[in-house]
Amino acid sequence: MAPEQKPDHEEEHFKPRGTVLIMVLFFFTIVALWGYVYLIMVSQGANTP
Repeated sequence: MAPEQKPDHEEEHFKPRGTVLIMVLFFFTIVALWGYVYLIMVSQGANTP
């Protein structure tokens, strides 16, 4: 085996920590915005025809 090659048990695995953080922040932002709109609609009362 050449010195620049790594054995199979030492291969690196990509861990997308930054991507997961961005997705979690995006999810909570969407939930917060929908919750804000929901509270505005509830506070204005129901408009029935």
